[in-house]
Amino acid sequence: MFNRKTILAFVLVFVVLMTFLALGSFDYNFSHSIINTDSLWANFFNQFGEIPAILLMLIGTTILFGARKKDILWRNILSPVLALPFIALFSYVITSMPVRYMYENHATGFGEDIPQVLNITTIILAIIIFVTTMFIERKIDDSKFKEMRKAAILFILLVVGEIILVTVVKEVWGRPRMRILESIDGFKRWYEINGPALNNNYKSFPSGHTSNAFSVIAYTLFFSYFKNVNKKLVMIIAVIWGVLVAVSRVVLGAHFLSDVITGGYITIFLFIILTILIFRYPKKGKFNNKATSE
Repeated sequence: MFNRKTILAFVLVFVVLMTFLALGSFDYNFSHSIINTDSLWANFFNQFGEIPAILLMLIGTTILFGARKKDILWRNILSPVLALPFIALFSYVITSMPVRYMYENHATGFGEDIPQVLNITTIILAIIIFVTTMFIERKIDDSKFKEMRKAAILFILLVVGEIILVTVVKEVWGRPRMRILESIDGFKRWYEINGPALNNNYKSFPSGHTSNAFSVIAYTLFFSYFKNVNKKLVMIIAVIWGVLVAVSRVVLGAHFLSDVITGGYITIFLFIILTILIFRYPKKGKFNNKATSE
């Protein structure tokens, strides 16, 4: 899936883009020119753009739970204790996240004043997802879960890793978001460290939405274990989803172009690194695991 030339190309494109955006005022002017906080499509991706990342966590946890060694008593007892609460949590986050963003407070970043009926609805939908997940887990053969174990580990490490990296950088950089600037005078270039961040309005760099959205590239590993799935098509859809989420964040004034580029690349680079580490990288430059060679 990845060879040295591809990786070098990814790095080179990133360096060129970020160098260009570090010079002049294009980063500000472009972001300012496309702002439309009332955009329906942009608000849609604001609410649902991160769902694939949480779904990856749900899938990864379920796979590891299904791959447990059921013939070993203590593992068979401990696995549900560890896995089921997380499966329930991810089920709830999937249903509650769009509602939270619908009632988002730009300063705090958390949903406030959510009607009780919506809270109840999200819980009911979460229960449905949890029960459905458990039903599917029981129907799939254990050997299939064991076959997908490495991919599951990558799913979890990818999402957890990019969330930690983005969160730390946001706090340290403290870059003001586009939407709170009255003019270019308050604009901070992406390489300027202004932290620690005062509140959510100063967590522009990098884009967490975009980083989470680009985690969809990991689905190419998941679908490689199933027949009649076009992996290239999945990759194209993944890139389109990530790009649309990235652009939507700029349209809503939540980020600058440099923020979303960095957010996307964090996940792409982390995905490459984890794939190399988890699915061995032979001298010929191609992965020898089923999930990465098809």
